[in-house]
Amino acid sequence: MIGSFADAVVRVLFCTLLYFVLPAESIQAEPNPVYRDGDTYVELKGAKGLKGASPPFNHPFIIQEEKLRKILSSLSYRQKGILVKKGGRPVFNNREVETLAPLIADALSKSNANEYLYVYSQRDRTLLDDMETVFSLFVEDDDMNVAFSRVLSRAGSVPRTNRRKTLAEKDPTSIKSSGFWELAHGEGQVYQEGHRNWLIINVRERTFDVEPEPLVSFAEEDDFEFFNNRTNPVIEDRLRKLEEQIGLKGGPAPISPPPPAKRPAADDGTENLSEKFRDLKELLDNDLISPEDYKYKKKELLKRESQTGKSIPQRLKELRNLMDEGLISERDYEKKKRELLDRL
Repeated sequence: MIGSFADAVVRVLFCTLLYFVLPAESIQAEPNPVYRDGDTYVELKGAKGLKGASPPFNHPFIIQEEKLRKILSSLSYRQKGILVKKGGRPVFNNREVETLAPLIADALSKSNANEYLYVYSQRDRTLLDDMETVFSLFVEDDDMNVAFSRVLSRAGSVPRTNRRKTLAEKDPTSIKSSGFWELAHGEGQVYQEGHRNWLIINVRERTFDVEPEPLVSFAEEDDFEFFNNRTNPVIEDRLRKLEEQIGLKGGPAPISPPPPAKRPAADDGTENLSEKFRDLKELLDNDLISPEDYKYKKKELLKRESQTGKSIPQRLKELRNLMDEGLISERDYEKKKRELLDRL
């Protein structure tokens, strides 16, 4: 009985000793999700701790990484002081933008309405103290709020082992200004009232729109004639079967146009060029054909376009509509336009 009691006392004393000797971080699990790339990280934290903003936020929030890169690249600041040059400097360099964009996009997509993003970005400098930037980020409606507590400040002043704990105690939304710097707002950005460290950015602003990627990638060399003059039996057979499934007319285009007296009427299939391209695009979007199949069939349809009975202005207008809908590239349009203008 006495031995069991003594064992219990020893265990209690041992656990107490560990609690006081070891740092809290080593015996406590990290409570908040963290998205990390090297020393740069994004942490999801409870928004109840914010002094300058109140949840619920528009989280989870989905945003394209490319749009987020444009927003981060647009952020700038200016230093205060008599001898400091006027004008804004980028907050982040290209490497920082490339590191932060996927981390923030991932964290935003997994956050809830009562969480905000606490972001720490470090810029390494050879033989000099590293620079660090700290900010909070959250989305209300279509407005992205970005509030900074540090902008490219020397990291050497905070010991590396305690840096995260020290920085986490500072709430960027509770700060209104800094004695050394202030943010510079640009197009699509406004200050939070009373703050020079906090920008509100409308993510639907056209300034940050991302150009849609082309449906297929084109080689640098001009391969238009290649597809006009050569055929691939494997691709042709696969496309012919797909054409039969969706009702498109298969087979190669005639080498020369038929005599005018026997020219097909408007329902010969060539008059419905836009409809054919939309069907082809639908096949691509549904992963029924590959980008290579799309590119190959697109060349064939553009070749058939020359066999239509429409006037040159009508054909040019139809081709322009195809380009505006993203069914053909600007390069395709310009090539066909030159071809049509040469016939005038």
